[in-house]
Amino acid sequence: MFQVSFRDNTVRVTEKENDIGAPIYEIELLNGSGEVVESFDDELLDKDDGTNGSIESWYSIIHELYNTARRTALGAEKVLDEIIADLDDIMPF
Repeated sequence: MFQVSFRDNTVRVTEKENDIGAPIYEIELLNGSGEVVESFDDELLDKDDGTNGSIESWYSIIHELYNTARRTALGAEKVLDEIIADLDDIMPF
């Protein structure tokens, strides 16, 4: 689970599994008291807007959001920058 807090509210994105073991992504909206005021997942959004798994599905959008949050939280860009700097020291071209 990854989350971002704003002035008074928080958004959480969580990777879970559906009934057949495929990944789904859930979004939770929390108020300033930490109470979940709304929750939905990509499957529900796809059903509601009629995309039903098309290329531009909610799954794709929320999956990318989750991956971006994960990379940011784990510091992937910093690690990559450090590896590149180390390589620059080893390989002078």
